[in-house]
Amino acid sequence: MKTTKLLFYALLSMLTPHSLSGQTPLKVLKIRQVILEEKISTIETQLFKYQKELNSIISQIEKIEAGGIDKHDNAENNKTSQILNLDLADNTQVFKNPTSNSIPYKNFKKQNVEVIYYLNGLYAIKSENGKIGYIEPTEIMDSSYELINSLNKKIIQSAEGQPIIIKGLAVKETFPSSGVELSIEWAFLDTTRTIQDIFFTVGSYDDNGDLQRCNHSGRSSFTGKISGPIRARKRFLNSNWNTAWFNENITCLKLLKVKVFYTDGSRMDYKNELSEIMNADFVNSCGN
Repeated sequence: MKTTKLLFYALLSMLTPHSLSGQTPLKVLKIRQVILEEKISTIETQLFKYQKELNSIISQIEKIEAGGIDKHDNAENNKTSQILNLDLADNTQVFKNPTSNSIPYKNFKKQNVEVIYYLNGLYAIKSENGKIGYIEPTEIMDSSYELINSLNKKIIQSAEGQPIIIKGLAVKETFPSSGVELSIEWAFLDTTRTIQDIFFTVGSYDDNGDLQRCNHSGRSSFTGKISGPIRARKRFLNSNWNTAWFNENITCLKLLKVKVFYTDGSRMDYKNELSEIMNADFVNSCGN
């Protein structure tokens, strides 16, 4: 068949529009068939080349976004390791919850604290006695994208084998007119499935751990939905809901349950099993 096609193609080069007009309709159609098949073959070869290049670029992007290794990593890792543990100034404000609207701790040991993750524009730190608080990026002299990337990578790597990892949740903004904006940072890591829909149910509290309710609906909890398809990627997603509640006293959030529906028809519910999909340093309590 290939020899026949090549013969047609060779004959075609000797044919003029006048000579084509003298051919039978069947021969003209076969010649056109050869032309199109050869063009398709050429295009497929080019597409394969471009797809290979595109896959390589996507792989590099995902690697960098997940804190992967690149030619600058050795130097950056050395730099990062120097600031994962630090001594804070005595007047540094350490917030109880990951929002600048939260009240600061009165007593927080500020020597040799460990920087553990970045959430809602603040760095989470852990004291030597295991207490977790949050500080402004300006408190870290070498705060950078590379540091955030390195911290994210560490959490993603620790979640190997888990379908989902939730870094944390926070009150992103609070406005009297537009309500409380809820933010959740999470990653989907199961490459064998695709998420159709995922639901996060969250409870609302103040800095003292007292349950709060929406001034409009009277509800203390809110369920946020994210629709897919969502495929696995080694990077955190930032999901936000602008008007989860109307209550300016809400500063602390607690994850109550997660429901996941997959495109294959299966589902997973997490309530008592929430610790299985939480970051190890996820603070899922209020008022401590």
